[in-house]
Amino acid sequence: MSLVRLTVEGTYYGTVITYWTVGGSEDSEQPIAVLEKGENNFEDWTEVVYKQTEGKALDLSLRKFIIKVNDKEIATNGKFIRENQM
Repeated sequence: MSLVRLTVEGTYYGTVITYWTVGGSEDSEQPIAVLEKGENNFEDWTEVVYKQTEGKALDLSLRKFIIKVNDKEIATNGKFIRENQM
């Protein structure tokens, strides 16, 4: 069994608006608006447990193979295998 832990951390900004008025005059007076900008931090994580098969390690590498040039297929003559070997 193997364990992979993924963690995400970040910051986002938000604004809270508070309105102030004189009691009973909401229709005739313009309220005062108090804006409070705040910074909010967050962190989240998850763990994934996976079972290793046949002694092969988890392979997270990204691969890209050239398979065509100018709409012409490239022949490998069996020198390269373009399949996942896991």
